[in-house]
Amino acid sequence: MLLMQGLVDGHTHACQQLLRGRVSDEYPMVWTRFLVPFESNLRPDDSYINGQLACLDMIKNGTTSFADSGGIHMERVADAVLESVMQATIAKFTIDMGNAITGAMKETAEEAIMHTRDLYKAYDGKGDGRISIWFAIRQVMTCSWVLIAMARDAAAAELNTGIHAHLCEHKDEVSFCLQNYHLRPAQFLKSMGVLDPNLLTAHNVMLSDEDIAMMARRDVKVIHCPRANLSNHGFPKTPQMLQAGLNVSLGCDGTAPSNLDLFDEMKALRYSMIAYWGLPFFNPMVMSLSHAS
Repeated sequence: MLLMQGLVDGHTHACQQLLRGRVSDEYPMVWTRFLVPFESNLRPDDSYINGQLACLDMIKNGTTSFADSGGIHMERVADAVLESVMQATIAKFTIDMGNAITGAMKETAEEAIMHTRDLYKAYDGKGDGRISIWFAIRQVMTCSWVLIAMARDAAAAELNTGIHAHLCEHKDEVSFCLQNYHLRPAQFLKSMGVLDPNLLTAHNVMLSDEDIAMMARRDVKVIHCPRANLSNHGFPKTPQMLQAGLNVSLGCDGTAPSNLDLFDEMKALRYSMIAYWGLPFFNPMVMSLSHAS
């Protein structure tokens, strides 16, 4: 038995629990081929059961708090969290564009923000403050600049809450942003007034050195999902991020690739960083145990 503080999963998808391990041997893009069809067809009770299973799995692995970047029927996930006595920061998907997005996941910008407002009014602060409701920006490929601006204004200016976003997850996202906005994703979010301390960004695999320096100056919060990143997207510049002073934390990214064990994420990140950034330069200390403190 180990007595310690509970772990915090910085980026997960509770609604994907019933997909446990389903995409572990699949080629990208697993999100459009598996996750979108699955989540688009979830009913409220499906989301509730997914939420219950996610909370149980996290508690078994030492996690007592998590940040969920959104899904369908997130009010039922919040119900599951309240029953579990966990803490959670919950967002609802906000997606208003993208040809691959269908069904209930795609709304107008106005509908997406309205539904998050409704979730905020019903659940923020519930359970003696254990539930916090944030806004979401799925990513620049599926959120119009109008939706991003509305989420920014509602979260920062009006409700004083945070924004949970996927950022620089894969090269297609960078290519999309360069083609459509002539800016890299982090630069585009800065131009929109979103790249600030209340922004929590997941994955962060394709950040340039300039992106890292800019995000460190603006105190953006960075979440790595090592096993999901390594299986689909590549090796992030974690040593450079830590050296720049970025706040880097870990998330499991849901159970579709594997499980909700943050200890597995710690091991995957450390040894992958040593293999990729350390051994080629005879520097096994590029990701030391002290970086976990």
